[in-house]
This record gives sequence, structure tokens and C-alpha cells, in this order.
Amino acid sequence: MPSQSVARWLGAAVTSSLVVALAPSAQAAITPYGNRAAFEAALVPGAYTETQMYPNYPNYSGGSGFSYTATTSGLDTPLAGVDDLTTGNRNPSTIDFAFGPGIKAFGGYFYNNDPVGNFIGGPFTISLNGGSAIFSETSTSTTTFYGFISDADLVDALISVANTDYATAGSVIVGTTTSPVPGPLPLLGIGAALGWSRRLRCRLVAGRASF
Repeated sequence: MPSQSVARWLGAAVTSSLVVALAPSAQAAITPYGNRAAFEAALVPGAYTETQMYPNYPNYSGGSGFSYTATTSGLDTPLAGVDDLTTGNRNPSTIDFAFGPGIKAFGGYFYNNDPVGNFIGGPFTISLNGGSAIFSETSTSTTTFYGFISDADLVDALISVANTDYATAGSVIVGTTTSPVPGPLPLLGIGAALGWSRRLRCRLVAGRASF
């Protein structure tokens, strides 16, 4: 290979290596929270909390101008008597949040329920920013809090259950923070969540696939 070609090839290789090396640093730093009180204490006043997730589906707005949309698998219309947002299909069961500008914090009660609407423990994932950050969790109760604060705007979040259960989201909170993202906190799910959110009252999910 001629020396000039070698030089060009080495230059291209070095450039590619730099791009690969720099790519992770360009991603947002995201800190998980397992305690609702600590999560809310880190937010700027004016955060938007929605306790009526299902009745307001699919468009949400409130607080200091925060807005987002939610898309669920297999669910087109709200169910009477339901506060939390669940899905109509499974395998997979997903709730996809698309955030408006300025949202750096996202949290809520995320859990699984069975085909007739009863809570059931099991694995699920929370993916942020198109899957650039993925958190694997286990559904332990309807009042277990999961929160995330980013040093840059969040684009989206996907709650996903890959087995035969249904993903559910309650009392979703979005907001922002002016504080630097702190260091890693204890693992998710060990903090005591506040229990004031109203729970699912309707236990039969219309339109779901049969057993």
C-alpha cells in the first residue's frame, strides 16, 4: 500500500476511533431514584404530577408548561373507573412516553398486572432516550416508585413487559432540575414510595387478548 494511502487509512481509523470513544460521553447522564420524596426534592418547583393517567390518555400537560404523549399497546379508549394507565395487548406490553421540551425528570409507579387486572410481580424494563439507557426492574407492588433525573432533556421513555403480563403506569411525574446530577444512589425499588396515589379500581380490562 503506498505511503500516502497508508496515511489516509490511519487517519480515517484514528478519526473513527475518536468518534466511537467520544460517543458515550455525548449521552445524557441519568441518575435513578427509588424514593419519591428524594426525587421530588431534586426538582425545580412547578413539576407536573398526573394522578389520572388513564382518563387523560393520550395527551398530558400541566405544571410549568410540561407536556407529553403516551402510546399504549392495544388500547384506544380510556376504561371507566381506572386511574392508572395500562395496556390492551401483551407480548410485548408497552407504554411509550414522548416528551415535550424541557423535561429532565421522569418518574412514577410502574408495575405489572395479570389478564384480569390484578397486580402481579415480575420483570419489566424502563428504557430512556431511544434505549440509550435501560433499567431492568422487578414489579414488587403498585406503590413502588421509579424515578430518573438527566443532565439533558429526556426525549422518551418506554415501559415494557416482555412476558404475558401487562405494563401499568400511575402518578407519572415530569419536571426539571437546576442541580447537577448527583452520584449513583442505592438500587431502585428499595426506597419506600408514598402511597397517596389512587390505585386501579377497575379489574377487568376490556379489549385485552384472551388467556
